[in-house]
Amino acid sequence: MRDTGIDIIGKVPWGTHFCQFYQDERDLIDILVPYFKAGLEQNEFCMWVTSEPLRVEQAKAALGKAVGNLDDYIRAGQIEFLDYREWYTLGGHFESERVLQGWVDKLDGALERGYEGLRLTGNTFWLENANWQDFTAYEAAVDSVLGQYRMLAMCTYSLVKCGAPEIMDVVSNHEFALIKRGGDWQIIESAERKKLETSLKESEERYRSLFNGMTEGFALHEIICDGDGKPVDYRFLEINPAFERLTGLKKDDMVGRTVNEALPGTEHYWIEKYGNVALTGESVHFENYSSALQRYFEVFAYRPAPRQFAVLFIDITERKQLEIELARERAFLETAIDVLPLPLAFFDPREKIIRENHASQVLRRQLGVTGQAKADFLDPQTKTPIPEDRQPTLRALRGEIMTAEEYLLQSPADDYRMPALVSAAPICIEGETVAAVSLIEDISALKEADRAKDEFLAVLSHELQSPLVSMLGWSREALDDGGAEFMAQAMEVVQRNAVRQKRLIDEILDMSRLIHRKIHLNTRPAELWEQACQAVENIRYEAENRQIALVLAPPDATLPIDADPERLQQCIGNLLHNSLKFTPAGGTITVSCRGEGEQGMLSIRDTGRGIAPEALPELFVVFRQVDRDERAGGLGLGLAVSRGIIELHGGRISAASPGLGLGSTFTIALPLACVVSA
Repeated sequence: MRDTGIDIIGKVPWGTHFCQFYQDERDLIDILVPYFKAGLEQNEFCMWVTSEPLRVEQAKAALGKAVGNLDDYIRAGQIEFLDYREWYTLGGHFESERVLQGWVDKLDGALERGYEGLRLTGNTFWLENANWQDFTAYEAAVDSVLGQYRMLAMCTYSLVKCGAPEIMDVVSNHEFALIKRGGDWQIIESAERKKLETSLKESEERYRSLFNGMTEGFALHEIICDGDGKPVDYRFLEINPAFERLTGLKKDDMVGRTVNEALPGTEHYWIEKYGNVALTGESVHFENYSSALQRYFEVFAYRPAPRQFAVLFIDITERKQLEIELARERAFLETAIDVLPLPLAFFDPREKIIRENHASQVLRRQLGVTGQAKADFLDPQTKTPIPEDRQPTLRALRGEIMTAEEYLLQSPADDYRMPALVSAAPICIEGETVAAVSLIEDISALKEADRAKDEFLAVLSHELQSPLVSMLGWSREALDDGGAEFMAQAMEVVQRNAVRQKRLIDEILDMSRLIHRKIHLNTRPAELWEQACQAVENIRYEAENRQIALVLAPPDATLPIDADPERLQQCIGNLLHNSLKFTPAGGTITVSCRGEGEQGMLSIRDTGRGIAPEALPELFVVFRQVDRDERAGGLGLGLAVSRGIIELHGGRISAASPGLGLGSTFTIALPLACVVSA
């Protein structure tokens, strides 16, 4: 009997083969550290084959904390730490016979060096679906032969990578399994294993009744060896009716005859494979598709007595078809969950996340929620916490379905709040709620859009009414006064306000066309500096009235572009009007052009009030006026419209300012047209 070092297990005999299901590296450390500590103390040779999430160096560090002189054991060669690629997938692929023989060779070497036996563990996190059946057969083989050796073997399986079928395979190939429930380790045993052991001990009469009545094909054989003990043939001892029905082989033609007599040409591979089962007790378990019968079969071969082997066929066609369909559906679902842009998470009855998509992970990082911490749900109106029993997840776990209810999500540190629509629903199996799903939609942008819309509508109402009020007032006074001089002054005011109102309406229409992609450019060859000069001439009168100097700095060379001149001048004009708004009398606006690589650059620099650094990112946002001036007016659309039009030209527009009171510079960059020399 050997002390495992694991309290819940205690002592076990040599040849014990068991496993552990783990969630993370903490579970592995919790079991494997005392397991190997006990082995080292009992003069056993130890092998720790690692994989994610606990690699070689992490395993050494964890064991070193419990075993102060671990380096001495390593130098003495009593313990080895290996990466799975150095053991299981040596050469890039898994070979069960090589791995199994490797354990035996390691044991032989340990015994020769005076150790009591071999204590080992292997982490299976590296296993993929393609390797699962081979590894399951390998585990069954280990289980069947381990009792002959002075070995203790504990395999570790990640619950993240094991579904129900995989867990059943694992449990059936081990004497028992460790699994954590409610924070405590518990032992589970394979019901299939117990049933098999019990059935093998039943009486011949019971065996015969089962043998004849079972729906699975079953046959018993004895192996035939040559003088050197090498398998060369096998004889059929018994076949049940189901075996006849599934294979088409008749009992009278098979029983008492060898496979070479009954089925000439049988590949020696099968004689060798089944011979190994009969001689070593190493069971084999695999699934195979019969193209002739168009059915899937599960095959299990084991040794019921020395030099004999039994073969059991199970028709698993329906199960395989269901597994294929479930795998397809699961792949569809997993893909849909992962690409969903909204945070989606699944919770167990303890409100622990058991599955979430990438968007959910991003949201949790954004809220500062890690581990078991949870975001607080606040009432969006009162900003007060929602009672715990009314939290969305708990409501769903109680069976309630929620659809798009608004909450404020608050980080645990109370340094961030996010308005959100939360939907949640229970997941039920046979009427019992086993989990809950939650979907969260961040509506910060919608809230901001609503706020911006309300602000814009207020500004729009004011800006559209202001020129109308002015025009109505002056026209009324003109009608009442009737004088020619006053009439001329009134008409000038009316015209100025009409132009202002037309510009506002044009900005609204252009913004709408940009949003709906309905602006079409009438592009033709043009020269950037000429377009800038024309735009300057269009505002020169207004600049002179405001006592603002316009300075033109022509480029050193021509800057040919392909552009819509009318739209380009509109953009340049918007930038110039913007500079006029915020440059006081006596100020200067400088317009310049230059070439930079394959782009033509037009810059408008003013000596106006400047822009605060934090306001620069919002300067070209629709409906956003970062420095609202009631005297200047406007809807905050001019810069946004200009950016949209310049981007349609394949260019970009930017703004810079040293700070408030230090002026601003707006720059338009447009691709230069290709100039082909004659």
